[in-house]
Amino acid sequence: MIRYLCSAFAATAIAIFCLASPASAWSTSDGAVSIHATSSYSGSVPAVQVDSAGNIYACGHFRTTSSRSYDVDPNPAVTVNVSVTGLDSSVISKYSPSGNLLWYLVLDADDDDQVMDCALNAAGTHLAVSGEFKGTMDFPGSAADIASAGNFDAYLALIATSTSTTDTTAPSGVLWGKTLGGTGVDAGTGVGFGSSNEVYVGGHFKGEVDINWGTGSADNRTSTGFEDAFLTKFAVDGSLQWSKTWGGTSNDLLYDLAVDSNDIYVGGYLATVASDYDPGDGEVLIGGTSGGQGGKDSFISKFNASGDLQWAKNFGASSHDMVKGMA
Repeated sequence: MIRYLCSAFAATAIAIFCLASPASAWSTSDGAVSIHATSSYSGSVPAVQVDSAGNIYACGHFRTTSSRSYDVDPNPAVTVNVSVTGLDSSVISKYSPSGNLLWYLVLDADDDDQVMDCALNAAGTHLAVSGEFKGTMDFPGSAADIASAGNFDAYLALIATSTSTTDTTAPSGVLWGKTLGGTGVDAGTGVGFGSSNEVYVGGHFKGEVDINWGTGSADNRTSTGFEDAFLTKFAVDGSLQWSKTWGGTSNDLLYDLAVDSNDIYVGGYLATVASDYDPGDGEVLIGGTSGGQGGKDSFISKFNASGDLQWAKNFGASSHDMVKGMA
């Protein structure tokens, strides 16, 4: 059976799964079910993944306080409340094909944090989650919590998906967690897996950051303009493979990425100032006099598995344009 998937974002964190036929395992007659229940404040589910067995992974965040709990179980007869310390908190939930809660995991910074993207590897054994946080971030299962350097920092977490259907705690917690940030606003907006389970994460940063994500010797980079883009590759064990940055004298924001067997495609927007989009020694100018059209233009770039730029293109109309999703 082919299942069509869509997600809704409103004053409460919900995701609605739309099936090709209402004659299904879902509990409602119209073939849809809410997988994130109402909280007292707001939230969203910006990313959803489905494995080959039909299990669903909802990656989102919700806003609450210690006096307001959040029910992650869609079953009206069962309440599984989550209470957190921060303003917004990242929550990752796994559901069976019939919509039953299997487990949930909270990544809770004591100030604020949000999931921006998640990806599932081909075997369905690992889930990578990226986003932004402020304050001290709790990575369950990791050796220590990590504090943001200044404003919002980018984060990346790798989670094991295996679980018992009777357990509502992700059994291995977070296998590892990484953060990137300086005194400006930094975010991990896109994540994906390569063919050997390597993890790619992309986003944008402002000011000076250690582009090695605190791994090994520091490699501090300063954004050329207001914000620059970054792309990083990790092995499945969390070891850094390479990290790239690029941008011009204005805004260059990477919003999402997609990976095929050997290449990585990234997309976002750039301001209409000519920018060098080759992180290496070469120069590939796009935007500005090289084809910029409006206040913001979309860009798409292709990298190989070694992090070498293959090409970069920009396009747009007379106003604002941006790439917000890649597949």
